Amino acid sequence: MSSAANSYSSWTRSTLAGDSAVAAIVGTRITPYLRNRDDSFPSIVYSVPREEFETESTGEIVARTAEVSVVCMARTYLDADELAAAVIDAIEPGTRGACTVSAARVTGLEREFQDAYDGSADLVYFTTVSVTLIGTN
Repeated sequence: MSSAANSYSSWTRSTLAGDSAVAAIVGTRITPYLRNRDDSFPSIVYSVPREEFETESTGEIVARTAEVSVVCMARTYLDADELAAAVIDAIEPGTRGACTVSAARVTGLEREFQDAYDGSADLVYFTTVSVTLIGTN
């Protein structure tokens, strides 16, 4: 099943990296699960923390639903929200690689901030976009 899980992760990365508005803000600073310590801001960290499978009686997977979390990080809350808006606009159904997403639904936004962990006196703001993807691979 690792290839199934990896396909939604790959789909998410290629969707975000391939969007001109997202790329204009973060460049190549899009990473799975953890931010690269040396990356500057703004940046994106994405994860696929949960998937559900619909299977035939033979065990063949016929449909998959995934929860995707896209954390938009910036030095100001306005920049984090601007990046989140670009992410929301970028998330659309389609086929990328081995994964076909037939429906994509933004299910929520969460905002928070933390002290910087890079030695800076500035805060780091996070706007997390929660998305549900439905499709096959």
